[in-house]
Amino acid sequence: MNLKGILQYKSSSYKIFVFFCIVFFSSFFGFLLSSMISPSETEVFNQENIFTMKIMQLVISIFIFIIPPLIFAYLSDINSINIFDFRRTIKRQNFLLILLLMIFVQPFVLYCLQINTNILYSIADYFPSIVKLLEQMEQKSAELTTLFLRADSIND
Repeated sequence: MNLKGILQYKSSSYKIFVFFCIVFFSSFFGFLLSSMISPSETEVFNQENIFTMKIMQLVISIFIFIIPPLIFAYLSDINSINIFDFRRTIKRQNFLLILLLMIFVQPFVLYCLQINTNILYSIADYFPSIVKLLEQMEQKSAELTTLFLRADSIND
């Protein structure tokens, strides 16, 4: 059964639905595959398991961001090899636009972070246990981020 180009003449809404289904099933399969090699929750902070966690993150990222567009390109277009148009040179205007977007989106992200923090501390009087739990989770994620970013050798 040849599925190449099967979505070529379908409506845009149907293509979007199929793409979201592909992303969902691909990310679910990637999560299942990475959970097979994941350490237990108590062993996450061990230095020996950091490489395994990095491999897990790589597998999940590939199954979320790389595999679905390739499958969708195969299903929707006959010429799916040239879908990303890598042979074309990069235009300076596009590079500048991306750079400016990256710079000017930072204040908005920081503003959203500030709103989130204000909401968290505004409910601290009503739900102190939830706030304490969220702060503990934030500390654990900061520790894990520090472990992920540590590179003592080339192999890290």
